Parts: sequence; structure tokens; C-alpha cells
Amino acid sequence: MAERLLIVDDEIAITEAVGTIAMGLGVECRALNTSLTAADVFRDYRPHMVILDIVMPGKDGIDVLNDIVNTGIPTQIVLTSGVSEGYLRFGQAIAGFHGLGPVRILKKPFRHSELVALLSNIAELGASAGVEPNAS
Repeated sequence: MAERLLIVDDEIAITEAVGTIAMGLGVECRALNTSLTAADVFRDYRPHMVILDIVMPGKDGIDVLNDIVNTGIPTQIVLTSGVSEGYLRFGQAIAGFHGLGPVRILKKPFRHSELVALLSNIAELGASAGVEPNAS
């Protein structure tokens, strides 16, 4: 079974680019350009990794992160933003408060090689976070 990635970013160009690269590496991918349904999609999809933009309209990435944590479903989190590294560090602190494993940061604009390296290791990242394969 392919590793699963959920991308939540309000920028369509970002979700399309990340999705294309992920699929090229054999990673199954779902992308959302709205944060409002992210928790529901997360619960249903049970991804091994979530790439989550911190600054989005409607519900920001911190709210989505809290929603994901509250599901109790293990996953690897990667926070991304082009606004401020402070937001990313704040997100890491919240994840740490909830006892999540290491939360990675992918600062925008990120390099193709950074994303490929991150996605190439998704299986190892999922295993280290205790992420179980989807039973469905």
C-alpha cells in the first residue's frame, strides 16, 4: 500500500506542485485548498503525513492542527508558511504540548530538493511516529 499524504494549503499552485511531486515518488495524495473540511478529510483518509499551511483564511493551520491532534490518529506533521518563521515555531510548540513526535518545518518558498527529500522519507517518518497503515 502506498504511503498517504494530505496537503492543506489555500494556494492551489502549492497543492498542485506538492501533489505532482508526491505522486511521482509513488505517494498517494489528497489536497485541500480550504481548511474548513480538513479534519473530516483527515479522519476519513488517515494519512501518514500532513503538510499543513499555518496561515489560511477561515480556519488557520493552528486550528486544523488542534483538530488533527484531537482525533487521536497518529500522523507525521509538516508545517509550512511563507509569512513568518515565528508562526511555524508556534505550531511546533503547540504540537509538542500535545505530545506529537517531531514536527517538521518546510518554509516557503521551499526548494524542489527539500520537498523530494521529505517525501522520499515518508515511510520512515510514518514508522517513527507510530503511524499505522489504513485498515480500509
